[in-house]
Amino acid sequence: RVWIRRRAMGAGTVGIYIMCDNNGKGGFPTGTDGFSSLENYGTAATGDQARVADYIYPLQPVTALVWVCSPIQRKIDITINGISYVSRDVTNAIAAAIDNVFFESGNPDGTGRVLISELQYVIADVPGTAGFVITNPTSNIKLGIGELPLRGEVIYT
Repeated sequence: RVWIRRRAMGAGTVGIYIMCDNNGKGGFPTGTDGFSSLENYGTAATGDQARVADYIYPLQPVTALVWVCSPIQRKIDITINGISYVSRDVTNAIAAAIDNVFFESGNPDGTGRVLISELQYVIADVPGTAGFVITNPTSNIKLGIGELPLRGEVIYT
């Protein structure tokens, strides 16, 4: 996955947020953020970010400074009341449903947000969850620039 942010580091720059899904590290790239090693400016990226930056370099406009970076993990804890008795199969299904909402809603360009109603819908679709109430978070979650949501602790009370 990839997202673009214009003027990420100021005029003339382009920020490219990358994910390396299925890399065994939660999809987050390994390396450091920066420019292509072929660029005679700034800090060169390393690792996954460097591979992307170096690949893009000969294709990018000559006037753009392209900064390739990893999104920032924003862990979101969730408290669900009323179903503390559910089985591990149900909690695993809830976790997968939450992860899917975060995957679909995440956008590090500054426009991303997670709607509580989306979490309610996907949890309600899991068999055995009748009567649940999400008590935390209490409102929609706005993601900051660079942030991608990641499931933190899910507490059942």
